[in-house]
Amino acid sequence: MKESNENLDKVVELAAALQQETGITPLWGTAQLFKHPKYLNGAATSPSIHAFVDAAAQVKKAIEVTHKLNGKN
Repeated sequence: MKESNENLDKVVELAAALQQETGITPLWGTAQLFKHPKYLNGAATSPSIHAFVDAAAQVKKAIEVTHKLNGKN
């Protein structure tokens, strides 16, 4: 998760710089808690504490990134 977040932060910096040039902002952000196999039995509703904790961390990061990029929703 740490490495993934560090990589995402680099992409967000680039996206923020491009937004300055274009004025385009995202409508929303998503944590995409449906594609990865660890969420097969749910993310926030998973009986696996590991899946639940990972999902919560992804949602938190998605909120932070969306806010930083001035997402509308």
